[in-house]
Amino acid sequence: MKVPEKPITANQTLTSSSGSFALGFFSPPNSTRYFLGIWYNTIPKTESIVWVANRASPLDSPGVFALSADGNLVVLDGITRKLVIRSSNASVPASAMNATSAELLDSGNLQLRHGEDTLWQSFDHPSDTLLPGMRLCVNKRTGYQMRLTSWAALEDPQPGKFTLGFDPKVAPGQVFIWKENATYWRSIICIGKKTQTTFGNLGGLS
Repeated sequence: MKVPEKPITANQTLTSSSGSFALGFFSPPNSTRYFLGIWYNTIPKTESIVWVANRASPLDSPGVFALSADGNLVVLDGITRKLVIRSSNASVPASAMNATSAELLDSGNLQLRHGEDTLWQSFDHPSDTLLPGMRLCVNKRTGYQMRLTSWAALEDPQPGKFTLGFDPKVAPGQVFIWKENATYWRSIICIGKKTQTTFGNLGGLS
């Protein structure tokens, strides 16, 4: 479903058309912090968070999620209405600032669109979960790296110590896990469509 004209706050949620995914604010168990996230709608929320928008900027109360006047997606402090994060840094043409829309798809992907053009999507900014249709890669033109980052703790969505992705400085097709800045594990090098890698043995370096 599309982001409504009125902002999403507190216990309000946005669901995908089939009801598979939902977006809204949540507070982890034993926590007083609030986050905007996407979760599987048919599984208890605390067990199925797949994406978090404000991982590095938790809120002290439920916030506000809305389309801003410049056509971007924003998360605001629920009390002061100050900007917490701009979920999308999309460059929206002046002519499109009042014509963008956002939709949560049945894939779990949140997209910001102008007509048929996708200006921004959550699949390009992974949290700790890789969903079908997502990809981890390095943009050779911009250098931007799409990586998974662990939670700080089981009940704390803030960025943790572990990340998974590709290292543009080494051979392509090799997946790395880093603990902070140190290599913790790496896969075999994958070359060609028939080459496969196994993520089962994380005990050492392959």
